[in-house]
Amino acid sequence: MLSVKSTTLEAAVRDLAPAVGSGTAILPLLNGMAHLDHLADRFGDGAVLGGVAKVVTTLNEDGDILRMAPPTVVLTGERDGRPSARVDEVREVLAGAGIDTPEVPDIIGAMWHKWVFITTLAAVTSLARGAVGEVNAVPGGTEFGLAVLAEAAAVSAAAGYPVPSRNSASPPGRWPPRTLR
Repeated sequence: MLSVKSTTLEAAVRDLAPAVGSGTAILPLLNGMAHLDHLADRFGDGAVLGGVAKVVTTLNEDGDILRMAPPTVVLTGERDGRPSARVDEVREVLAGAGIDTPEVPDIIGAMWHKWVFITTLAAVTSLARGAVGEVNAVPGGTEFGLAVLAEAAAVSAAAGYPVPSRNSASPPGRWPPRTLR
């Protein structure tokens, strides 16, 4: 499992390199998509799985990460969507540690949909300088949030991973859009 901020990815890759062998599976749990190409270029396409971590956390005054709600969910899969024994093994290890690991038929789609979620929340809260509830409470706040969501969803769709509608059945790991209320 590789879980670092993108700004420290290169240093982590250098540190990780001596431990990567022909049978190594790298499960990156970073937000975004660019790290996949970077890792595949360095370690080979076959070494790199897709992954999504879903946790609800915040930072306290001391900078400690606090988990605010269970469960922790980790989605993983082969980037080409095929079933594999190594993904089953990773899921089994994670489940043994109490981490929910539902099967996901399209890990790259799940990664794009998390990107939509993270991008929307980050853009709305950063640009409006407030928490989601605060943004919704002001005139035009909800509309602003929905416009940002629509833009992020359009980017995901243009990449070939449209976000399912609120009314569609979403397979595990998909992020169905909801209003910001």
